Amino acid sequence: GVQIECVPRPRSNWDVAAVRRAWQLCRRIRPDVIVCDNIHTVPLLGAWLAGVPVRCWFKRNMNDAYEQMRPPTLRERTAPSLRLSCALATRIFAVSQPVKDELVGMGIPERKIVVRHNPRRLVDLDRALPRPKARQQWGYTDAEVVIGTVGHAVPVKGWDILLRAFAQVARAD
Repeated sequence: GVQIECVPRPRSNWDVAAVRRAWQLCRRIRPDVIVCDNIHTVPLLGAWLAGVPVRCWFKRNMNDAYEQMRPPTLRERTAPSLRLSCALATRIFAVSQPVKDELVGMGIPERKIVVRHNPRRLVDLDRALPRPKARQQWGYTDAEVVIGTVGHAVPVKGWDILLRAFAQVARAD
């Protein structure tokens, strides 16, 4: 009962041919809801033109200037594709409160934005190595403190602060 339709990826946020393909697909299958994740302007515009009543967009990151810790360019401040996507979306799902705050700060109506954190997969935990075996495999003794973290390694994430904190803890204990 599931049918998968593949259409070519848009070449840009303003790819007219891709908007037409999205519009044609929506006109043909008549969805009640369209959900856009990474690519947003083209499918939202095609769905809006086709009359899809519910158009959701998941915004999963801050703007590039924030992550690169630099002032935004004029294009980033005006953000035409982001603003169009926000106008076309009936609901925007922000990955975090800071992403929502960024959108609200750009004048996007707060009532359209809901914070939905990324889901965490907790499958296969029963197949994880026992703690002593994992520590041995990585070369750690039971006396050593081991802290693991996973994340996007950009300066704004504060890895330098984390490393300084580790050093302070190591000196104190």
